[in-house]
Amino acid sequence: MGKRLMRLEKDPAQQENPPASLIKSGIFYAVLKHEFPIYFLQGYLSDITIPSFYSCYDDTVEWRLKLSFNNSETPFNNYISANLKLNQAEPCEVITLCKFFVSNKHGEKLMEDKTIQLIYDKEHTKWAMFKFINKEQLRKKLTYDDIEYDVINIDCNIYYFKNDNIDMAEQEISANFCSLITGDDDLLGCV
Repeated sequence: MGKRLMRLEKDPAQQENPPASLIKSGIFYAVLKHEFPIYFLQGYLSDITIPSFYSCYDDTVEWRLKLSFNNSETPFNNYISANLKLNQAEPCEVITLCKFFVSNKHGEKLMEDKTIQLIYDKEHTKWAMFKFINKEQLRKKLTYDDIEYDVINIDCNIYYFKNDNIDMAEQEISANFCSLITGDDDLLGCV
């Protein structure tokens, strides 16, 4: 089984610090790094639920990421599917921008970043991404060194804020959010 590097500590020094502009604007930040053996890409195990992770600046929300490796009998068997669930203490809308990437043992990225915007509320506490990572494309990126170490990482950076102002237009929230995080006003550039 893969070694699990999951839960953030409360000490901000132990995680990558978000830009000061994000903290001032009420945007929180959570980071996950999960290590698993390469043979999982063969679909020998179907699902892995990664232990809960939190932001070190806000412990009222808890994130759970479930990865499905989809063996040959399941739909989307050429892909790793992902399901990101949010448990929170306060019932309010949480707007997120999730940036996923796959890296090897040395921290070198094996695939392009995948950035997804998700909105969580009372009706939507989890989101499924069925065609999350193409397994064949990922296998082609692996080097002999990667295979020798037999480990790859799935990393997830989550930027989020709690929306208490229901009068604010969703499009405006999304555009402002993407602009703050990416420095780009073009909404299409970050979703």
